[in-house]
Amino acid sequence: MAQVANLMSWVTLADVIDADELMHGYCREGLLSAFFVVINKVAIGLSLAVSGYILSVGGYDNSSGTKPEPTPELDRTMRLLCGVMSAIFAIAVIPFIVFNPMTASRQRDINFWMQQLRRREATAAAPTSAAVSAPMPTLATDLSFGKGIV
Repeated sequence: MAQVANLMSWVTLADVIDADELMHGYCREGLLSAFFVVINKVAIGLSLAVSGYILSVGGYDNSSGTKPEPTPELDRTMRLLCGVMSAIFAIAVIPFIVFNPMTASRQRDINFWMQQLRRREATAAAPTSAAVSAPMPTLATDLSFGKGIV
């Protein structure tokens, strides 16, 4: 399950990069990717620190350097960490998934306008042809994003 969530976050990043380019007129994929990676690394570090603290409170002691003896308290703590906490965080994510403004129709619109943008860039780069095309959309009006929320 965690692998699917990780994969989906990277797929979503690609959609956000395209929407951001349409919104601002230039590509900031390096900045957005770096921000995403830093946030992921901070989240992983915090989750490891919190998990370690919960395990130490639950009776895990590895100060001797040998494998600690399993206790009922440690078993309960591990079940809490692996089962209940995972379920709580999975449920907490549901509103973000349901109210995500990136719908399938908006994604199709973004893909269409990104293709138009790439064609315009390719035509402008060609020395012999004249680039004549419709103006690019503004995100709030033509793509119906409303208030610039991506």
